[in-house]
Amino acid sequence: MLDLSYRFAPHEAWLQLIRAPLALRVFNAVSPELKDYATQDFADIFQARLFPSAATLYQAAGMEARVALLERTCAAPEADRDLFSHFVAEKGLRVRHRCYPTDGDGVRTSR
Repeated sequence: MLDLSYRFAPHEAWLQLIRAPLALRVFNAVSPELKDYATQDFADIFQARLFPSAATLYQAAGMEARVALLERTCAAPEADRDLFSHFVAEKGLRVRHRCYPTDGDGVRTSR
């Protein structure tokens, strides 16, 4: 069903917000194609600047999926990554990734 959802409605935001958390929870158990679809859902939400929703998707993801999600944000403007980091921090999480430099305490720093 997940595969069909991606094939017939790959960029429908309302569906992305429903299916992405499910796909991200089973990220390690799905095919590479479904992994790519799930990370693209996140990228679409992030690029639409729906940062609270993107942070919720990040929270739902396991560690391996989180790395893949953050890779999709590296080309985004710094301001967008800062806003996303803020919403992730509100959920009690930290962003640790090469595209999100931090100081020694794990706190994101501005460039």
